[in-house]
Amino acid sequence: MQPSIRAIHSLISTIENYKFKDENPYGFFNQQRAKARVQRLLEVPKDTTTKILNAERPNVVLLLLESWSADVIESITGETGITPNFHELEKDGILFTHLYATGNRSEQAMASIFGGFPSTPLASITHNLDKILKLPSLIRIMNREGYQTSFYFGGQLIYGGIKSYLMANDFDRILREKILMTMCCAGN
Repeated sequence: MQPSIRAIHSLISTIENYKFKDENPYGFFNQQRAKARVQRLLEVPKDTTTKILNAERPNVVLLLLESWSADVIESITGETGITPNFHELEKDGILFTHLYATGNRSEQAMASIFGGFPSTPLASITHNLDKILKLPSLIRIMNREGYQTSFYFGGQLIYGGIKSYLMANDFDRILREKILMTMCCAGN
């Protein structure tokens, strides 16, 4: 039996992360330089808060686009014409232009976006159900506010502990790759 590409990728990632077991993989700057940079990022010369929503209860749709970069988004110095439909979405939505990846894996991004938890270097929080249940959850907050929450994923939910993480966050509806393909091909 041949190992799957996902299994091989997961094994290689684990081996790569093991080299950081005794050191901080995020230590790019010395402490003084790091503190100065963070201080600059947190500086607010004056309150510039503006109201951006026109509705009391807006329809909230978060698109998580893996492997995208600003290079494919025309309005953020990307090449012209690569993502015309995305450009149309920008007109009715809010495009955040100063975001950075919190990690290099899907499950790290989801834990950061839905739970406010930064990526960890050796293992993702999504592999630890006891800790997941104690994290804050944007989805649980939206559920309490009366929103319907759905998650559509174009891959395998078993990967990276994503399924248990999503279920622990109480999404009303979770659909994955094969179900989406069935709906697409059935004309729904």
